[in-house]
Amino acid sequence: MKKTFIFMTTIIIAFSLTACNLFGPSPDEVATDFLTSVQKGDWEKASKYVNNKDSKKTLKELTSSKDEETKFIQDIFKKMSFTVGKVNEADKKATVESTIKTVDTKIILGTIIQEAMQEALTQAFSGEETDDAAVEKEMTNKLIAGVNEPSAKKVTNKVKINLVKVNGDWKVDVDQELLNALTGGLTSIGEEMEGNKLNPFGK
Repeated sequence: MKKTFIFMTTIIIAFSLTACNLFGPSPDEVATDFLTSVQKGDWEKASKYVNNKDSKKTLKELTSSKDEETKFIQDIFKKMSFTVGKVNEADKKATVESTIKTVDTKIILGTIIQEAMQEALTQAFSGEETDDAAVEKEMTNKLIAGVNEPSAKKVTNKVKINLVKVNGDWKVDVDQELLNALTGGLTSIGEEMEGNKLNPFGK
C-alpha cells in the first residue's frame, strides 16, 4: 500500500511539473519572446515566432546582412522597451495587448529630409552634379546618428499583437500596426511617401 501511494504521488508530481509546458508557450510568452528577440537583433530566433512568410524571409535575410541600413534598423530595435498585458484568446486566434516605446523616427527622418532638400537646392543653384550614392550613404549615417543621439525623443504606441495557432504553436502575425510601433513610426512614413520602401520586414 505504501509503495502504491509513493508511486501515485510521484506520477502526480511529475505531471504537475510538465503540465505547464504540455501545450507549448502561451500567446503572451510567444509575444514576449518575439519582442525580446527583435530587441536583441536575434533575427533568426525572431523569425521562428512569425507566421507571415514575407516577414520570416526578411528577418532571415537580416541575419546575414551587414550593411548600414540593417544597422539603422537594429539600432532602432535596441532602443526599444516594451510591456505585454491582457490576453484575449479564442479558438486558434489570440491578441496580446502591448506597449512599445522606442525612438521617434518620424522626427529624425523629417529633420534629415529637410536638410537634404536644402542641400539639393544649394547644389542645383551652384550647378554641381549630385552623387546619389554619396547622398544616400550620408542620409543613412545621419539616421544612425539620430537614433543613437542620447537626447532623441521617444514615442510610445499601444498595440494589439495578433497571433494564430499553427500546428499547435502560437505564431505572431506581423501587421502594419505592430511594425509601425517597432520602428517608431517609420512604416507610416513609408505609407505617406508613395513608393518609398521603408518597411524593414517587407509588405
